Amino acid sequence: MKKNKNKNQLQLLNCGDALNLSKSKKRIKLEQAGNPSQSDSSDQFFDNLISVEELAVICRAAPQTIRNWVAHGKVPYIQIGRRYLFHRSSLQQWLKQKEIPQWQ
Repeated sequence: MKKNKNKNQLQLLNCGDALNLSKSKKRIKLEQAGNPSQSDSSDQFFDNLISVEELAVICRAAPQTIRNWVAHGKVPYIQIGRRYLFHRSSLQQWLKQKEIPQWQ
């Protein structure tokens, strides 16, 4: 029983490490491509972007489910090449629209 618990904890740690790794890769690419004078505002913009995999972890859904939402226009997204990215503020507004009010 303990082995399963440790294995699940390890999987969660790996998921967190993957999120941190993807953010650092974005920063490295941005620093290589951008001008130093514009890097502060660009860093803020790119730090607020979420990948399909990150959104899947947040929503507790499969990445393919997120891609299906994109294909059917159910979620706001940014497309760069073949890659789909999601802006945090747009997702927050989208979730507020989806919220169902309680009965009073």
